[in-house]
Amino acid sequence: MNGISVVFRKALAIPAVVVAGVFAASASGQGSEFNKIVVKDRVHLELPAAWFVYGAKGLDRLAQVSEQIFGHRKRYPTSFAAQSEQTAPVAMVRVTVSPADPPLTQAELKANAQEFADELRNELREATAEMWARLAKIGVKPVGEPRVDVEELGGQLAIVIRYGRTQPGHPGMTMRVEQYWVPLGSEMAQITLSHLEGDPKAVASRDRIKRSIRIH
Repeated sequence: MNGISVVFRKALAIPAVVVAGVFAASASGQGSEFNKIVVKDRVHLELPAAWFVYGAKGLDRLAQVSEQIFGHRKRYPTSFAAQSEQTAPVAMVRVTVSPADPPLTQAELKANAQEFADELRNELREATAEMWARLAKIGVKPVGEPRVDVEELGGQLAIVIRYGRTQPGHPGMTMRVEQYWVPLGSEMAQITLSHLEGDPKAVASRDRIKRSIRIH
C-alpha cells in the first residue's frame, strides 16, 4: 500500500457523511443572498443566507448520532455543517479539516492520483460493507455503484467519491453525495456536498456552493 493509500484509508469516513444527511426528507428552500464562510483558514465558500448552520451543540449531536449507529465517533469532528433547512433539508454541505498522517502534498497526489483512484475504486465495496449493513437497520441503502474520480475543486486537486443512498422512511427518494478529499500537506480537507435527486433547487444550491469554493 503506497503513502497516498495510507492517508486516505485513515481519513475515509463515509459513515459520518451518510449520517449527516439522515435528517433529509422532501422540502425545498433557497435564499437569494449568500454569506461568505471560512473554515479553519483553509476552505472558503459562499452559503445561501437562508440556510441552517450547525452550532457547536448541533455538531456534537451529529457526532452522537454517528456514534449510536456505528459504535464509535469520527477520529476528527466535522468542522462546519449547514443545510437548506433545519428540518427536511434537500441540500447539505459538510467540511472537515484535519491532520494528515502521513502528510501528503498536491504534487504527490498529482503524480500518483490515477493509481490511487484505481486502488480505492477496487477496495471501496469491501471497505464500506459494514457501513451499509449498519445503515440498513435505519432504512438507508446504497443506490447504484460508487464512483471514484480525480478532479479539481476550489483550485486544488482532489479525490472525489460519488454515491447515492436512500432516505430513512423514504425508499423512493435518493440523496446524491459527492465527497472530496483534498490533501494540503500536513492537513486534509474533506468537503461533502449532498442534494436530493430530481429537486431543481437542491441541484442549483449544490452547483452554486461548489462554484464558490476556494481551498488554500
